[in-house]
Amino acid sequence: MLETTHIGLVSLIVLLGSILPSIVGFGVGIITTPFLLLMLDPISVVVTLNSVGIILYGSVAIKTRSHFPAKNMIPMIIAGIIGIPVGVLVLDMASTSTLRIGISILLIMLTLCTGIKVKVNQTYHNILSPLVGFTTGVLLTGAGVGGPLIAVYLIALKWSKDAVRSSIAFFTSIKSIISIVGYGLAGFYTHDNIILSIIIIIPVLIGVTVGDMLSKKLSEHTFRQIVISMILVASFSVLLKEIFQF
Repeated sequence: MLETTHIGLVSLIVLLGSILPSIVGFGVGIITTPFLLLMLDPISVVVTLNSVGIILYGSVAIKTRSHFPAKNMIPMIIAGIIGIPVGVLVLDMASTSTLRIGISILLIMLTLCTGIKVKVNQTYHNILSPLVGFTTGVLLTGAGVGGPLIAVYLIALKWSKDAVRSSIAFFTSIKSIISIVGYGLAGFYTHDNIILSIIIIIPVLIGVTVGDMLSKKLSEHTFRQIVISMILVASFSVLLKEIFQF
């Protein structure tokens, strides 16, 4: 049974944790997971965050839909959907810890490349887009890493902040829907999880509204700096956590 204190704290954490992801298009798990694990079991955290994801990223996707580059993103999204079940197999066959370390190192290298102005030529986007989408789909399911990979790729393409936000939001929303269906079929939605998911809708919407207001005040340069900083912090956090668990 959920305690009132826990409900209040979870709502506050989700509210604050929704602001920055609504600005950049990803990262709610990076920000909130360490705090939510202090009060909830891991399965409840995952289920709750995916419920948050569909509300949070769905809201961002709707608000930024006019900036969504559908022609460029649809191949990536389709490839990402195909990659999701492959991620389940990865969980069974590969060491998740080793996978997280490898991906974290890769993300750090890719992010540093964006910092020194290395960019992806649009000519190669048709080839790289499905590859990035598929890899992200696999990683989201198999290693819990995904949003930063798309972010660093889209930044390398030099897309506008609204196009980046919209693209990541659409991709993550679809992933969240598939995940939620899977959790439902697996019986992960307990009475408490359902109640908590409903309660946090209002805090998430407040966080999204604040984040949207702040996003409009950000320059392209500031936006890119925030995204790059988030990716580096997330990558180093995962890397250090996995290393110390060995």
